Amino acid sequence: MNNQNEELIKLQELEKQIVKLDKRLRELPLQLKALDDRIFERAHSVEQAQQSISENQQRRLAQEKKVESVKAEIQNKKRELNSIKTNKEYTAKLAEIEIQEKRKEEAEEGVIQLLLDADKMQETIGEVKEKSRRDVEALQKEKDLFLQEKGEKEGQLKELNQRKKELRTLIDPENLRIYESLSKKTGGVPLSVVTRDFCAECFVKIRPQVMMDLRKGDKVIYCENCHRVLILEPVKVQE
Repeated sequence: MNNQNEELIKLQELEKQIVKLDKRLRELPLQLKALDDRIFERAHSVEQAQQSISENQQRRLAQEKKVESVKAEIQNKKRELNSIKTNKEYTAKLAEIEIQEKRKEEAEEGVIQLLLDADKMQETIGEVKEKSRRDVEALQKEKDLFLQEKGEKEGQLKELNQRKKELRTLIDPENLRIYESLSKKTGGVPLSVVTRDFCAECFVKIRPQVMMDLRKGDKVIYCENCHRVLILEPVKVQE
């Protein structure tokens, strides 16, 4: 593998970038779905507020009917007083009327409270509409950025895969076989560039004898800790 270190390092770096891009592209649909849910929720907040007003009106109409029903019952009981002949029956009927009067008062108070609630709802509906508009607009902008990122990363991934395909044709099949076998065992990072006598992946210091063997370059040297193929850091030539 030593004669193709540069190509193999490039291949590993390409694959790292591909894994990173692929991970991000798997995350984006989940984030877009979450944004769509929030947009739907905010867009329907006005509808929900209007629904609350409609429900209030329905409850108020039902309460008003109850008031009228109790009033009618009170009138009937008052008319019945004219036909009562004993004091006991008369007193009992008055007690019934008193109970119905209390029911009427409670029902009327319910109507008043519902009217007050409706007024508050009408006052805030404009604020709800404006907040909904602002929220949806902001969320849509955020979604557009995610969609833009998705498109860009899909393009980058396509380009990287093409570069990877081309690079693989330059590498000896046996070297590729060793590389891919190690890649499966090391989580996709089979090579480690030695920097200042340290393995760049597991950060273990390389023994002097191993460093000597590595510098000879006549055989494949593995990290004694993480078992990746060790490669010397390329010497940078000063211009």
